Amino acid sequence: MFHPVCYIYECPLILYRLKLNRFNKFILGFLIVTISLFSLCAGNDGNPPEAVGGNCSYKNVNGRCTILSLTDNPMSPASVKHTFTPMDDVDLVLGENELKNSLTNTGRVYTESSKDLGLACLKDVSTPKKEDLEKKCNIKESMIVQCIAKVLDSGTCTPIIILFDGL
Repeated sequence: MFHPVCYIYECPLILYRLKLNRFNKFILGFLIVTISLFSLCAGNDGNPPEAVGGNCSYKNVNGRCTILSLTDNPMSPASVKHTFTPMDDVDLVLGENELKNSLTNTGRVYTESSKDLGLACLKDVSTPKKEDLEKKCNIKESMIVQCIAKVLDSGTCTPIIILFDGL
């Protein structure tokens, strides 16, 4: 198999035999090293490595989310801290899913970007702020809202996605 590091050690010998001026030797050496390093970044067959994730399936668990706080972030969407309390029978819906304990932990606090909560009231807002959540969606701290926890059943995607329902 071709190993690019070998060329780095052989590069001075090749450049010496070509009898190029100093600038051209530098450019040629730089190109050889750069091409070698780029070949290291490619996958084993010369193609980039495959992306992780995809082909995932989820099971939905209905519940209630209690809003703990709304926080503005300078250059990104506002974040929402909340808890999730399942209303469905988690054992019945999820069966032997290993994420079941994480979902039923009533003390767990989730921090979500307001863009990731599936809020229809924010569909026209590119970077929602706390004010948008309060005025357009009527979301306030200590409010309880219907939500759905999408729990990963198979695949390698995000394990738990919580979407606020009906806002």
